[in-house]
Amino acid sequence: MSDLDFTKPKEPLKPAPAPAAFWLYYFNVVDISAALDRVRAERGEILEGPSDIPGGGKVARCADPQGAMFALIGKQGEAVGYFERDASPGSSARAR
Repeated sequence: MSDLDFTKPKEPLKPAPAPAAFWLYYFNVVDISAALDRVRAERGEILEGPSDIPGGGKVARCADPQGAMFALIGKQGEAVGYFERDASPGSSARAR
């Protein structure tokens, strides 16, 4: 005899849940340790990191008190990806 029970209805096959797509905003910070302290002080959560990234920076994934995710990225003592103004006449901003 078989252990199969043919009297119960079969459950329909459901596709595996796919991860939801979302945007993750990265904020450049001068001091990532101080920024993470601020996240904790404001009742946010550090989800992952800080982790080292190539080039000497660090990145951390966080969530605000309402659950919105964001990331902080920075080098020790220097912000990344911001523009620096040249004081000479006729010059425009240049990427650092």
